[in-house]
Amino acid sequence: MKVNMDNRVSQSYGNPYKTASNEMFSKILNNKNSESDQDSLTYYYQLCQEFPDITFRLGDQNEGLKNINQPYLGYRDHMNQVGNNFGKMGQCSIGLDISVIRKMQTDPSYEEEVKGMIQNSKEWYAQTQQDALEQGYSSTAVYFDDTKGRLQRSVMQTNMQFSTEDEINKIWKQDVFSQKMQIKFNRTNDKLLDTYLQMLEEADKKSKYDCKG
Repeated sequence: MKVNMDNRVSQSYGNPYKTASNEMFSKILNNKNSESDQDSLTYYYQLCQEFPDITFRLGDQNEGLKNINQPYLGYRDHMNQVGNNFGKMGQCSIGLDISVIRKMQTDPSYEEEVKGMIQNSKEWYAQTQQDALEQGYSSTAVYFDDTKGRLQRSVMQTNMQFSTEDEINKIWKQDVFSQKMQIKFNRTNDKLLDTYLQMLEEADKKSKYDCKG
């Protein structure tokens, strides 16, 4: 399945295999909320190490659907990116849903299937990239999720770069600030209108009094 994006903020970081792998791993594990989180994040990181030429992100589709009033960046509200330049041409990029990771941890045959599809996505990346370019898109990434126990793979194509975690948070803060200012502006206008109407009412009363006199 292909998903094309034209007018949406898409979702780029550092390669831990060539630079600070331990630092990146520590950062990812700091996002944990429980021991099971740590197990899943550790497993995810180890999986990424098996494919050092691929840039990964870890998402959580179910939680994302519950947070429709604010951006939900990924698993535990972090992108958990391992690698550089997510979604950029020339860089094979894969987004994994946490549901896939959890099932891989408990089902060896499913684990083998996912790893096979990751390898397949890497080998066919040049074709995936070419398909996106031919359709006028400048960024592309492959996504894996699990639907009712069945592994699903989709391709996202966009004419925008995938934003970093910091960029999305900055945009969100700016939007929230703009919304607050709009509310304040509306309230100020309401007060001015109330004052104006009160002045008209008082002027009308004075006019009627003057006429009687």
